[in-house]
Amino acid sequence: MALIVALAALNVLLSPEIAVAFVLGWIGYSTLVVIADRSRWRLIPASVAALAIVAVAAHLLLPEAYYGSLLSFSQGAHNLPILPAVHILLYLLTLVLIVPPQLAAGWRGQTQDAPLGRI
Repeated sequence: MALIVALAALNVLLSPEIAVAFVLGWIGYSTLVVIADRSRWRLIPASVAALAIVAVAAHLLLPEAYYGSLLSFSQGAHNLPILPAVHILLYLLTLVLIVPPQLAAGWRGQTQDAPLGRI
């Protein structure tokens, strides 16, 4: 649970839209893991509790203007960033280096943590 809190908190600190994407992705992955192996059902309540802790902490510690940027991004603000921000570079690095091998392993079912191959 501490790892989930740390990952979610790091994403909240990067940007609110990255945090929303992380939460949706984590919930999807957790669901796939539980579908593939019912004995790991504790992952869902642990994830919900960890994400709730981060949500409450973010609400208490971050200013309201921080969340306003989530709305401005959803309305098209900063569609063409001239200078790359840290979260954009991290996203591109992850997209290019980490996602393809993870997807391949998931579809092939080569690892124990590859629930995509068991659907």
